[in-house]
Amino acid sequence: MSEPVHDHRLEELIHRADLDELIRMIDDRCATRDWDGLERLRNQCRAAVSTGRQLWPAAILAEYRLTLWAPAGTAARMVDEAIGTVSLGAASIGTGVTGPLTEVVAQHHSWAELSAHLKDPIARAYVLHECALRGEEIPIDDCNAAAMIMEIPAAPASWEPPYLLAVYSDHGAQFPTPPVITATTPFVRAETGERIEDDQVIAVREAFASVVQPWISHSNGHYEVLCVHGGSEQAIAVCQPDADQVRITQIDSAAALRWLHWVGASGGAHGRRPGAAAGRDAMWWLLGTLGELDDQWPPTEAEMVELLEDLTWLWWDTSEPSTGWNLRLLCQDAPHGVTWAFTAHDAV
Repeated sequence: MSEPVHDHRLEELIHRADLDELIRMIDDRCATRDWDGLERLRNQCRAAVSTGRQLWPAAILAEYRLTLWAPAGTAARMVDEAIGTVSLGAASIGTGVTGPLTEVVAQHHSWAELSAHLKDPIARAYVLHECALRGEEIPIDDCNAAAMIMEIPAAPASWEPPYLLAVYSDHGAQFPTPPVITATTPFVRAETGERIEDDQVIAVREAFASVVQPWISHSNGHYEVLCVHGGSEQAIAVCQPDADQVRITQIDSAAALRWLHWVGASGGAHGRRPGAAAGRDAMWWLLGTLGELDDQWPPTEAEMVELLEDLTWLWWDTSEPSTGWNLRLLCQDAPHGVTWAFTAHDAV
C-alpha cells in the first residue's frame, strides 16, 4: 500500500473553509497538471461537507476540471462515479458551467482513450454517443453493447443535420443556439381546425414532453402539443386564436431537427442540461411517434427518410420580440391530412 499523502496546505484551507483559496488552488493544480493533487482536493472537499463546511462548489469544480482535462483513466472515473448522483448534471458553481460529465469528458478525450476505463454501462453508452456526435468512428462491438442502453445508432444518419454541440472550457461553456428564424409571411386567418385526440396524439405529446423535460421539471417552462385536421392555417387558428399579427415561414427539415435537438439537449433557463446525446435520443423518439414507427425500435434509415419526405416544417411568430427560450414549430403531414403544433417557452 502506498503511503498517505499529507497535503498540509490543502488541509489548512479545508479546515478554514476558505473557498476562494481552494478555487485558486484548483487553478494552480490544473496549470501544473497535478491531477493527483486535484483529485485529493476534490475528495477532501466532498468529505468536508459532512462536517458542515460548505465546500461542495470547490468539489464540483475540481471534478469538472478533472473530467475535462485529466488523463483518460482519471476522467473516466469521475464520470463513472457521477452516474446516479447530482454531479452528473450539476452546475459548477462559480464557473457558469452546467452540463453532464458524460458530455464534458468527450470534449478532449476520444472513445478509444476512454473505453478501457469506463465501467458503468450507462456512462459508457452516453459517452460513446457523445464521442460519435463529435465525429469519432466507434467499433461495432461497442455500439452493439451501448444499444442496450440507447437503442438508436451512435453515428448520425444521413438524414440528420450537423448538430450544435457544447464547447466546455475552464471557466464556462458555450451552448450554441440555432440561427434565429424570422417569419416573414403574414398569416391569413382561416377557420379553426378540428382538434384530434387519439392514441397517437397522446404518444406524441408524451414524446415531446421528454424533449422539453428539463425546461419543465427544473425550470419555469411550459409546452403544448396539438394536432388538427387541415393545414398550417387551421393549426395556427387553434394554437394562436387571439394573435392578429402572426407571421409564418417554411423551413427545411434540417433546421427543424436542429431546433428540436437544441431543445432536448438544453436545460432551458435554469434546468440541468441533459447533453447532446440525450437530446438526440429524445428527438429520435419524437420523430418515431410522429411516423408511428415506435413499434419496432429503432426505425431503419429508409423509414426515417420516407417519414421526413412526407413532413413539411414551418415556424411562426407573433411579430413581437422573442425573449427567453422559445420553440414555435408546425409539422404538416399532408399524406394524413393533419398538422402538428409544438410550442415551448421558458422565461429568463
